[in-house]
Amino acid sequence: MTDRCYKVSLKDVEEVEAQPPFNRRFFKTLFKPDSDIKASVFVERFEPGAESFPHSHIPPQVEVFYGLKGTGVCELVSDDREFFQKYTIEPGDCVYCPEKWTHKIKNASVDEEWVVLGLVFNVNAVE
Repeated sequence: MTDRCYKVSLKDVEEVEAQPPFNRRFFKTLFKPDSDIKASVFVERFEPGAESFPHSHIPPQVEVFYGLKGTGVCELVSDDREFFQKYTIEPGDCVYCPEKWTHKIKNASVDEEWVVLGLVFNVNAVE
């Protein structure tokens, strides 16, 4: 258990462009996991048409997305490949991606950027 609290202001965090092949995506990482912090918290900005690579998280990690600006899409496939779900993410929408589920997110617009808050955390840390 940590005995510290942390505060970070988005305006003070440098924006970093994702490396190829993840072009046209930009991150501001607020928190990274370490001995005190048990989660990744980031704001991700997608240029029109940009998307992430399909990926999953090893248990007990999960990922949550919260829409801040524009319209994006999250596609999820269950680990047994029997379930597929596609969600639109607009400002105020929140999507939970279970552990081991393959997912990707993308900007649904060809004209406007999409901005999303992302959290990756260990579900065991919540117990």
